[in-house]
Amino acid sequence: MIPTALDASGLVITALLFVTLVIRHLFFVERREDVAWLLLVTLAAIPAGAVSQALLGVMGQHCTVRYDLYVFEIDRCFGSPSFALGKIVTAHHGLWVLLATAYGLLIQAMLLTFAANVWLRGHRDGTRVLVAFLLNLFAALPLYWLFPVSGPFYAFASFPNLPAQVAPHLIALTAPPNGVPSVHTSTALLVFWFLRHWQLGRVIGIVFLVLTVLATLGGGEHYLFDLLTAVPYTAAILWITARLPQAQREAVTV
Repeated sequence: MIPTALDASGLVITALLFVTLVIRHLFFVERREDVAWLLLVTLAAIPAGAVSQALLGVMGQHCTVRYDLYVFEIDRCFGSPSFALGKIVTAHHGLWVLLATAYGLLIQAMLLTFAANVWLRGHRDGTRVLVAFLLNLFAALPLYWLFPVSGPFYAFASFPNLPAQVAPHLIALTAPPNGVPSVHTSTALLVFWFLRHWQLGRVIGIVFLVLTVLATLGGGEHYLFDLLTAVPYTAAILWITARLPQAQREAVTV
C-alpha cells in the first residue's frame, strides 16, 4: 500500500504553483487571461480529486464483491510481477520513498501538463488536455462497478509474499474497487502523450510513467492486468477527446 503521508509533497507543489500563478497575475499584464484560467483549474483540482476518492469510498462500502483472485490467476501467467516487485521495493527504503512520492503526485502531474499545454500551445490544446484528464478520472467509475478489483495488497494478507494456494473465486472486500483499469497508469500515459511535443516533456513523461508503473505494482495497488487494460482505456480517452473539436466545428456549421 502506498503511504498517504507522502501526499503532503503533492500539496506543497500545488501550493507553490498556486502562489506562482497569483504573483504572475498580480504583477504581470501579459497573458493575464491564461493565468486566470490556470488559477481556476488549480483551485478546482484538489476538490475534484477529493470527490473522485469519496465516490470510490462509497463504492467500496456498497459493492463488496471482488474479482481479485481471477486477476491474480491471469497475472500468474506473467510471473506475478506485483509480488516480485513488492519484495524489491519493501527491501529498499529509498526506492519505496521515491515510488510513493511519484505515486502521490497524480493531480500535480495533470496540473503541470495542463499548464504547459495552455502556456505553450494555447487554449484549444489546453482544453483538450483538461477534458481528457477529467474524463480519465470519472469514466473509470462505472467500469470499477462492473468489474471491481482492489489490488494484491488488499486481497492478500501475505503481500508481497505469494500465497501458498489460490482457487479463483469471488471474495468480499471493502477496499476501493479501483483496479481495472489503473487510472494512475492511464494518467501517466496521458501525461507522456500531452508532453511529447517537447524534448524535456518527453523525458519527464517517460520518467513519470516508469515510476508510476513501478509504484502501482511494487506498492501492491495493482496487478499487471490492471496496467494492461489501462492502455486501451487511454486510447479511448484520446480518441474521444480528439473528436470533440471536430464535433464543435460541425455544430457551428449546422
